[in-house]
Amino acid sequence: MKTFQIREVNNQWELKEEGQPVAELVWPTKAEAIKESKKLLKQMQKKLKVGISLKVCRADGTFEQEYTYTKKFDPKESKG
Repeated sequence: MKTFQIREVNNQWELKEEGQPVAELVWPTKAEAIKESKKLLKQMQKKLKVGISLKVCRADGTFEQEYTYTKKFDPKESKG
């Protein structure tokens, strides 16, 4: 499963694949980052046919929410 994170860095919200040194994309607001990242990762999942996890962090860096694409790859212990 590919895992991506949205986090605040220098007053911008970036989408970054875990383990990669460089952000994929950057947005000025968290809401925009979530909306656009969800669209992009849904398309990526359909194309690559692999599970994708999107973890959203608060501005302080703590975990807030996770989205997984597709349900086939949704962790069993996840309530989301």
